[in-house]
Amino acid sequence: MLRNPVRTAVAALIAMSALSGCTLEPHYKRPDLPVPEQWPLPENSTPMPSADAGATGASQTSVWEIGWREFFTDPQLQQLIAQALANNRDVRVAVLNVELARAQYHVQRANLLPKVDANGSYTREKIPPALAFGTQLPPGTTIPLEKIYQVGVGVSSWEIDLFGRVRSQSHAALQQYLAQEQARRSAQLSLIAQVAGAYLTLAADRELDRLALETLKGQEASYDLTRQRHESGAVSGLDLAQARTTVEQARVDAARFEGNVAQDVDALALLIGGAVDAGTLPRELDANITGLAPLPPALPSTVLLRRPDILQAEHQLRAANADIGAARAAFFPSINLTGAIG
Repeated sequence: MLRNPVRTAVAALIAMSALSGCTLEPHYKRPDLPVPEQWPLPENSTPMPSADAGATGASQTSVWEIGWREFFTDPQLQQLIAQALANNRDVRVAVLNVELARAQYHVQRANLLPKVDANGSYTREKIPPALAFGTQLPPGTTIPLEKIYQVGVGVSSWEIDLFGRVRSQSHAALQQYLAQEQARRSAQLSLIAQVAGAYLTLAADRELDRLALETLKGQEASYDLTRQRHESGAVSGLDLAQARTTVEQARVDAARFEGNVAQDVDALALLIGGAVDAGTLPRELDANITGLAPLPPALPSTVLLRRPDILQAEHQLRAANADIGAARAAFFPSINLTGAIG
C-alpha cells in the first residue's frame, strides 16, 4: 500500500527536476555587424583572397592570436610592457574584480543545490542511583556512566526552480563574470598601448632634446662670432642683440625638451608601477624602436568581435537577458522544500 505514494512522490520530484531546467529568458540573437566584410578596394586594384579562403586552421589561429610580443619587436619595450603587466595597480584591481565576480557566480550557482545542515552532540554523565533506577541501591553498587548521542541532518531550504528563476540568476552571474574577464583584458590592452605610447613619446622627446642641444651649441657659436665682429666694428649692437635673443630662445627650447623627457620617464614609472631601469629607456628615435611587425593582409571585419570591449558589452547584454528571465519567473509562485532526520 505504501509503494504507490512513494512512487508518486518520486515521480513528482523527477518531474519538478525536469521542469527546473526550463527558463523564461528571451532568445538571444547576436546582431549583424553594420560594417562590410572587408576593406573597400579601388576599382583598378586586384582583390586579395579572403582570410578564410585558402587558409588552414593553424594559420587562422596564428592570425587571431597575435600577441603584443609579436607586434612590438623592440626588446626594451617588451621588457617594460611585461613589467607593467606584473606591477600596474589598475591591472591588479581588474584581476581582483574578476575574482570577485567568479566568487559571486559560485555563490549564485550554489543556490541550485539543496542547503544541507548537519549537527551532532555527545553527552557523558554519571546519574545518581535514585534517578537511574527509582530505588535506593545497596552500598558499593557500581553505577555505569550514561552516554547520550544526538545526530541530525536536514535540508534547511531548497527551492524547486520550476520557472528557472534561480537558473536565470546563475546565468546572469556567469555572464557578469565573463564580462569582468573581458574588462581585465581591455585594461591590459589599454596598459600595453599606454606603455608603448609613452615609450615612443620618450624616444621622440629625447631626439628633440638632442636636436635642441645641437641647435643651442650652433647658436652659441654664431653668437661668439657675431660678438667678435661687433668688437671689431663690423656689425652693430642690434645684430649682437638679435644673436643673443636667438641663443636664449634655443636655450629655452632645450630646457623645455629636457623637462618633457623627465615627465616621460615619470609617466613610464607610473605605468609600470615601479622604478624605471635606465638601461631599458630609448636613447634616440630609430627604426628599431618604431618598427612594428606587419599584420596579415585581407583581415575580415569579424576581427572586431575579438575586441575585449565589444565582448564585454555582449556579455553584459546576455546578463541583462538572463535578468529578464529571472524577473519573468518572479511573477510565478515558488516552492521551497525543507526536511530533517535525526
